[in-house]
Amino acid sequence: MKTLPGIITLAVLVLTLGGPAQAGSKSPDKSPHKKEHSEATKEKQMDSLQKKIDVMAEDLRLLDLRMNKFVYETYLEYMKDRFNPIPITKLKTFDLEKLCDTVPEIARLNSEYKAADEKTKAVLMKDPDYQALQKRKKAGDFPGYSVEFSQIYSRLMDNDAEYRDARLMTSAALNARNIAIARYLLNDCQRRGDVMPTSGVITKNEMQFITDLQAYKNMAQDRWLINTIMSGVKTELVNMKYEMPAQ
Repeated sequence: MKTLPGIITLAVLVLTLGGPAQAGSKSPDKSPHKKEHSEATKEKQMDSLQKKIDVMAEDLRLLDLRMNKFVYETYLEYMKDRFNPIPITKLKTFDLEKLCDTVPEIARLNSEYKAADEKTKAVLMKDPDYQALQKRKKAGDFPGYSVEFSQIYSRLMDNDAEYRDARLMTSAALNARNIAIARYLLNDCQRRGDVMPTSGVITKNEMQFITDLQAYKNMAQDRWLINTIMSGVKTELVNMKYEMPAQ
C-alpha cells in the first residue's frame, strides 16, 4: 500500500507531465514565442521565393529583348538587298521629319530617296498613257485607276530601260532609308528596355523563317525552361502564403 507522500509525489509527476497522456506523447507548444518564430520563418521562406521569381522575371525580360533584337537584325540583314523596301512606316511609332532633324544619316538617306523618286516620276511623265491616267485620277472620273497604274508600271519595267533603272534606284534608296530607320528604332527600344513590334513589318513567312533558325530555337527553349520553373515557384509561394497542402 502506497503511503500519502508517495501518492502526492505521483500526482505532482502526472500534473507536471500534463496528465495521463500516452507514453512518449508531448503536448503541443502553443507559446506566443514559438508562433512568432514560425511566422518569421515562413516570411523568410516567402521572401526567398519571391526573390527567385523576381530574378527569373528579369531574366525573361532580358531574353525577350535578345530575341527581339535577333529577329530584327536577321530580318534587316536578309532584306538589305531586296527589291521591295521594308514597310517600316507601318509601325506609326515615329515622326520621319523629327528623325531627319535629329539623325543626320537618316536625313541623308531620305534626301537620296526623294531625289531618286523625282527622277522616276520624271521618266513616268514621258509616257503618254501615264499622263492621261494622271489627268483622269485628278478629275476623279473613275474608281479603278490603281489597276491601270499597275499595268503601266509593269509594261515600263519590262520595256523601258530608263524607267527600270530609275525605279530600281528609287526602291534601293527607299529600302536603305527604311532599314536605317528600323535600326535606329530597334536600338532605341533596346536602350529603353522595350520590345519593338514586328506586326505589320515582318510577314508571317519571314517570321517563320527566322524562328526556324537554331539560334532562335535555343533562346526559345531557354525561355520555356525559365518560365516553367518560375511557374512552379509561383505555385509554391501561393501554397505557402495560403497554407495550402502541397500537390
